[in-house]
Amino acid sequence: MRPPRLPGILLAIASLAAAGPPPELRCRFGSTHAHCWLETGGDDGGFRVDVQPETAKREPSAGEARRAFRRKHRDLYRGGTPAEALRYAHEKGRLDFLALTIHSHMATPFEYATIRDAAEAANRRYEGAFCALVGQEWSTISSGNHVNILGATDICDSPNGRYAALYGRWLPSRPEVPVVVLNHPFRAQGELDRRLLETEYGLDDYGGDPHALARAANPHVHLIEVVTGPAFGRLESRRRWRGNPDGYFRQLNRGIRVAPCAGSDNHYQNWGTSSPARTGAWTRDLSPAEVLSALRERRTFATEDENLALWLEAEGIPMGGVLATAATRVRASLSISDGDEPRARYQVRWIVDADGVLGDEARVVREMEGVAGEVTVDLDLPHAPSYLLAHVVQARDRDSAWTAPVWIERPAGTGG
Repeated sequence: MRPPRLPGILLAIASLAAAGPPPELRCRFGSTHAHCWLETGGDDGGFRVDVQPETAKREPSAGEARRAFRRKHRDLYRGGTPAEALRYAHEKGRLDFLALTIHSHMATPFEYATIRDAAEAANRRYEGAFCALVGQEWSTISSGNHVNILGATDICDSPNGRYAALYGRWLPSRPEVPVVVLNHPFRAQGELDRRLLETEYGLDDYGGDPHALARAANPHVHLIEVVTGPAFGRLESRRRWRGNPDGYFRQLNRGIRVAPCAGSDNHYQNWGTSSPARTGAWTRDLSPAEVLSALRERRTFATEDENLALWLEAEGIPMGGVLATAATRVRASLSISDGDEPRARYQVRWIVDADGVLGDEARVVREMEGVAGEVTVDLDLPHAPSYLLAHVVQARDRDSAWTAPVWIERPAGTGG
């Protein structure tokens, strides 16, 4: 559920000084989740698509999956190779970075190598102006949901839904993997979703114990999609696509340390043009190593506006970081900017996990209206481990953006 509001609204025109991002960092906008066609001489007319069909009673073979998807989406553009996708994302989508994420259980090593080669070529061609990332979307929705594995040198061979094998065997054996993303979390709006929640990201592999899941996942997992899609939107409309933060708060409350991102998950030729939603990442440059480092360090936010930028700090610790303090009151600073709407005003909702993980979900403890630029607040965090973050809503068009948390821990010997 969305964090409930507490009574009382603080009205403010943000005039307090706040620390912004370090001068060496720039905000980059991109997508951590996208698909493309591959022309690799497959068994379906020479085309292979890396998309799973609708859930069946048994998991389809790769050939069955391709044929089912082709029947359902006969009007898909032909072409859309990895190279074309990356060129489109840079030149027409105006993205700073894009991760192409083939479904691992439908991919061959040759196809995965094709994406890697295309990304390397794009990074040479657009060096300093665009970053191409390589990934794979592992598992299935019905067996615990998908995760994106970015930067691996080979295809994950852990069986679909075997999260204990992913967290406990495969990822520890792949130290080159810098980033793992939890994709399109369930909305929990119906009975099916409620059943799926019992398996979400491997919860059932750990006997339904969120503590055990968090211990296994936290060394490897970094991001979660707050905005996903429109996966099967066919237009280059840049239409607004609203986020769903429920899954973000649910994983944080389980103790899983994730930062928000936006993945278009597009299956048509509209990389960056299907919607204005973006993953924001603060980087020094656009080299793959630097972009992946920013994602790994959780210097990210998710935004429904293609160039709305957020930077959050708590006592000098940037979003995505951990503040070790014995204090129960923390000073937080937020910086907001939008390159094409410099006069915009925002509502800022400060969200705090007041009773620590596995208690009640985090809640809005303070709201500010009419904010522009930078603002600073003091927030009470009586329990730890916990976290704080900000949800920003533009006053005019109601576009939302969510920051990564700053996690709060108590120094050894000070208690919680």
